Amino acid sequence: MMLMASGLRPRGEVLFDANKSTKGASKLRRDLINSEIANLRDLLPLPQSTRQRLSQLQLMALVCVYVRKANYFQQGKGFGKELLEKPQVRQVVLAKLPPACDNSPVRDDDRLFKRSIDIGMHTAPTPNIGFSKAMSGFLMMLTQNGKLLYISDNAAEYLGHSMEDLLIHGDSVYDIIDKQDHGAIQAELGRGVPQHQTSASALHHGHHHHGTHGTQLDGEQRMFLCRMNVSRNARRQMRFGDQKVVLVQGHYLSYLPLCSRNEPVFIATCTPIAMPETRECVVQGATNVFTTIHSMDMKIVHVDRNGEFHLGYSRSELQGISWYQLLHWESTREAQSKHRLITQSEQDRSCILLVRMQRRQNDFIWVHVVLQVRDGQDSNQQSVIVCTNQVL
Repeated sequence: MMLMASGLRPRGEVLFDANKSTKGASKLRRDLINSEIANLRDLLPLPQSTRQRLSQLQLMALVCVYVRKANYFQQGKGFGKELLEKPQVRQVVLAKLPPACDNSPVRDDDRLFKRSIDIGMHTAPTPNIGFSKAMSGFLMMLTQNGKLLYISDNAAEYLGHSMEDLLIHGDSVYDIIDKQDHGAIQAELGRGVPQHQTSASALHHGHHHHGTHGTQLDGEQRMFLCRMNVSRNARRQMRFGDQKVVLVQGHYLSYLPLCSRNEPVFIATCTPIAMPETRECVVQGATNVFTTIHSMDMKIVHVDRNGEFHLGYSRSELQGISWYQLLHWESTREAQSKHRLITQSEQDRSCILLVRMQRRQNDFIWVHVVLQVRDGQDSNQQSVIVCTNQVL
């Protein structure tokens, strides 16, 4: 008060004079905004090189995600360890770890998961080493309304871009997913959720209601396919390679007392799905993918070692039998339809199919299949059907 009365002002104080010209006032506002954005840029927990290349739009989207995550999980240091130790999350992570190979010892889940927690909580200068590196897919967390809370660092290995690159489109999962898939995703995320919770009013009344319904939603598996936009340019998303088809599998979890909002959070693993044009990229190094070669009537000619492991049969046992013998009866009708499509059409020489396949143990596994007709190199060689089988 004394400073102001004497005409002196605190050092560094920026004054706004209403009598200044509109041009001057606009410049002052821009300077103030740029100054605040620069402060936010410095506060982001990212490497300096990453912070400096962020546009203002990208920066603000990341700020929203980090602030939202802080509001949801205020007990930050203990959150990661307690989250990973939850049985539901443990199940999600272990399900996505690659299986032990034939020549390796049986996987010790308890020891492996404990080590994953220890590595994930390690505060070494290299923060990207964690359990996500061992998963066949990346981890994503979001609110009921689709607002993003977390995308694991290894998303870059599958989508080609890191979280900060993806969030150039916005801070909602719907900003990085093709508009054609929004309705199906909203229906799946809202399935079994009371109507008042799926509306905007959930933001105002969630603290009073979500704690009760969140526990009712826990553990119910939700699954959907979607097309994720992976272009770094928001205006150019229709080119080949700008989208990747991803299988999202997850469920709601209630993090009481960790979650200060008393709202359930959707945690999911995201696995890129093989398509005819991207088959080779997905297959490379993936232990959950096996290849089978068939004659045109779908009798098995060849199966690789991964196929022997997943199906439980040796190569000699499978050679010569019909592919249809391995299918669940509910999958046979669509399989026959797709088989006819690629063998009788001149244009459609490939297709995709979701089936259940029976293993030697008489249980069934869900498999996403890419079927492609491959013509013989000369007139003496017969055409074959190559199946890329992705175990889900």
